[in-house]
Amino acid sequence: MNQQGLEDIRNSFVDELRQAMDAPALDEFELPGDLSPEARRAAYVLAARLGQCRVFAAKVPEELDGSLEPRMAIAAAEEGAQLAKQWREQAETLADAWDACDPEEADCLCADTLETRMELLFVQAAVEEAYERALWESDEQAGALGEAFDALNEAIGEYDRTLHAPDTITTLATIRELPLLENWRRLLNEEYKKLPPWWLDGTLEAVAD
Repeated sequence: MNQQGLEDIRNSFVDELRQAMDAPALDEFELPGDLSPEARRAAYVLAARLGQCRVFAAKVPEELDGSLEPRMAIAAAEEGAQLAKQWREQAETLADAWDACDPEEADCLCADTLETRMELLFVQAAVEEAYERALWESDEQAGALGEAFDALNEAIGEYDRTLHAPDTITTLATIRELPLLENWRRLLNEEYKKLPPWWLDGTLEAVAD
């Protein structure tokens, strides 16, 4: 993929961010009271789309740019922690599921698993940004946001431990040569290129070797 192709992809990420910001369920965050599952999911999707722009160096227009509000970031972090737990449980049987698939389905199974991990990285980036801003502004919800962020990181850490189980990571390594991983590497911003996430830092290639 050439540079123009990468920029086209980054522009599509901005379009996805715009769509996520327009979700009607986000209106609930302007009202007091408990949030619906739809609102919490919408906050998670917004965090994922914003984080995707950050991690993949997409240029967000000024009218769309900004950190998540603390309450929204808390909901996104809590939703992300729940999803990380669900995906961890699914990953525990990845090797067996892979054995039962034909080659094309097996590749999709591994790619889908790594896409969930990438999505959680996006959410981490957006929630961390919101937390840092809340601390800077001495927001009254900074403490609650910090706790939610810690819980998200803990759940993701448990997911990573499952993904690093010998049978699981060996299974994931079967897609090490797919264009998906190289495209992700090329999209990373400079910070992440210097210190990429483990599934892009050569770990899968080392397992295969």
